[in-house]
Amino acid sequence: MVNPDCGKKFLYLKKRTITGWRYSVLPSLCKTWSCDRCRPKKAKIVQRFIESNFKSRPLWMLSITYFHSGDLIETWKKIGETCNRLLTYAHKYSGKFDYVRIVEPHADGSWPHIHILCDKPIATERFVKLITNWGFGWNFHSRPMDSVGAASYVSKYLSKKWPDGNAELMRVLSRVRIVSGSRSLGAVFTKSHDWICINYDFDSTRTEFMHSILIQELKKRGCTYVISTTVGSGFVLDSDICLPDDFENSVLEPYIWRVSDSYDYVWAPGGIQTTIDV
Repeated sequence: MVNPDCGKKFLYLKKRTITGWRYSVLPSLCKTWSCDRCRPKKAKIVQRFIESNFKSRPLWMLSITYFHSGDLIETWKKIGETCNRLLTYAHKYSGKFDYVRIVEPHADGSWPHIHILCDKPIATERFVKLITNWGFGWNFHSRPMDSVGAASYVSKYLSKKWPDGNAELMRVLSRVRIVSGSRSLGAVFTKSHDWICINYDFDSTRTEFMHSILIQELKKRGCTYVISTTVGSGFVLDSDICLPDDFENSVLEPYIWRVSDSYDYVWAPGGIQTTIDV
């Protein structure tokens, strides 16, 4: 289901660009994997990340399970430890490689399994034998894929709601990231600090009024402007000048907008996202 708080707050933002300034009024998304609105957006970000980082490179997808025995929460807590051990071994004996790791629940909705995309065939005979000894389960397979096919496959499954069970609770309690990758690739979901949040409002119907106020002010000052993107009830506007502080302080706030809190932002196609989720 959609998080009831997702998209409720609309942010008035600005940032410097190469040619001038960009103004945005966009809904802030909750950016959680459990939200039906945000999950497909995040899956698309991962898809583009894989396509851009592994373009024209051969890829192998490793699928690894865990034994369905012992303590469930302890298995989830050890995902990071066991995967790091596995990847450290692979780096030692197969050489340097880039990878993306995806954590998913088994069909029963409780136990985890792992997919690892890597640009080198690391599944040697010894590697496969060690998997069981290191706490992984009975099912392992590796297959070659191209970057487009792999990105599409991953995005498809990340977009799906997790099956009913304890997996989502276990993941949150264990603070397990659904998607992670090698440091050489950079962060999949990056914070962007170049946006300045000026004000915010909770009424989406007033964004049209906000839009008209900005346009009127830009026209009055003889600015060149372009409406570059429309997202839901929000918009993105590019201008060749920066509107002065007195406009933001004396014109916007008395009408509709409240003084902003301090935010961290993630910019992605589809909106500004204000929380960082694992």
